Amino acid sequence: MSARDDILANVRRSLGASAQDAPRLAAANARIAAAAPGVRPLRGQGDQAQRVATFIVQAQSVQTTIERVGALDEAPAAVAAFLRVCAWARMRASLICHGAKRALRRWKALQPATISMRSVSPTRA
Repeated sequence: MSARDDILANVRRSLGASAQDAPRLAAANARIAAAAPGVRPLRGQGDQAQRVATFIVQAQSVQTTIERVGALDEAPAAVAAFLRVCAWARMRASLICHGAKRALRRWKALQPATISMRSVSPTRA
């Protein structure tokens, strides 16, 4: 039994009800079914295409970068490309502010190992 179950059992016991009380369950289900929907802002109404368009406009109004991808599995590559662009922008700013030598060291540190052009000789056993 979970802590939630313990708490609900204590509440039911104090009210003199049981978890299998059919009239109380029916009344609760009827109350939930009859509840009016809450207020939904205008930006949350419309079909999916309208909601996405509204989201994009609002996001761009606060200088957010947006890129649409065709499928969810394309998102990681899009994020990686964005981060590479950000790294290059930071490096350009560093070149301007701190000098080329320091910026070049930082840029080399950001590069993945697969881009390295050095050759490795095989070791002998």
